[in-house]
Amino acid sequence: GALVEYGSALYAVSYGSGATDTLHIITSTDGSSWSTDRDVDSVDGGVIAGSPIFTGSSIVYGSDLYISFRSVTASSTDGFIMRKAGGSWTKVFTGNVNGPMAILLERT
Repeated sequence: GALVEYGSALYAVSYGSGATDTLHIITSTDGSSWSTDRDVDSVDGGVIAGSPIFTGSSIVYGSDLYISFRSVTASSTDGFIMRKAGGSWTKVFTGNVNGPMAILLERT
């Protein structure tokens, strides 16, 4: 759901479970080798009480890249949206993202 081309690179979300869960935004400029662009679980709270917050969807809007991360349950507010602008990632929204249903972003 989150594989997207942005600039001259591909972006995706990687989740790994084990002794320590990991949730990273990864990037590739050649489609073969991948590296971590953002350590979401460490920096942005991507793993809540042992439950991963999975990726929802991604979109390029204007000159920015947005990736949504789904709330753990339908009633929780731990989902969020990340934006990459000017080379930096920021959390731009926190709430019930992709909880019971996916959200629709409409350009007007």
